[in-house]
Amino acid sequence: TGVDFFAATDRHPFYDENGVNIAPNDRPAKAVLRTGVSFENLVHGWDHAGGRGWLMSSCRLLNPDRPGLSDMLITFNDITAQRAEAEEMKFLATHDGLTNLPNRAAMLRGINEALRETPGGARLRAVLFIDVDNLKMTNDTHGHEAGDVVLTTTAERLRRTVAAEDIVGRWGGDEFVVLVCRAITSSELDDLIDRLHGALAAPTGMASGPIGASIGVVEVRPSDRRTAGEILRDADLAMYEAKRARR
Repeated sequence: TGVDFFAATDRHPFYDENGVNIAPNDRPAKAVLRTGVSFENLVHGWDHAGGRGWLMSSCRLLNPDRPGLSDMLITFNDITAQRAEAEEMKFLATHDGLTNLPNRAAMLRGINEALRETPGGARLRAVLFIDVDNLKMTNDTHGHEAGDVVLTTTAERLRRTVAAEDIVGRWGGDEFVVLVCRAITSSELDDLIDRLHGALAAPTGMASGPIGASIGVVEVRPSDRRTAGEILRDADLAMYEAKRARR
């Protein structure tokens, strides 16, 4: 109270609805002050000692015909709690409840996005289809809790082994999918598969023993015209070929 609004707020980070930082001179309220064009119900984030808060705000000049000279009215509501709840609902809708990996719907969407040529976007280079060995036997012999531990351990080891830009998802049941969205050669893919087998086979301390898996891989060239469904079908077939070869 009693201080200049911009002097008080310019020193704090400020974000648009997508979390992109907005420089002080580009912030919406200053645009209203310069142009007289009001805005309503915009969502913005701001950082404070307790974390990041979110506001829904509206702004207008009291005398729109005198931009730069008129007083300005800003109204806002704190929607931090509502946004957190919405983000949680979005996460639950797009992620597997056991492993916290992206679910089947999210992975399909990710493949379609990575197949599109977008400036600066990550182009899909390969899809790995992974089937965990003997999960049903583990469930029948050691119980479903042991099976859940196998799945969560598999998810953790997959995420730890692939590159940061690769996407690991749970396809369903005992199946996982990895999207490789970076430049990679066939020999590097072979090396990645070897490292995944090694990571999964490491001792677990579980009665069910080390984790085995069959991994099918399909490379995706820039000129590839297959749909997401066709690529996944081919990766699934490659996985079954790998499973037969291991028997």
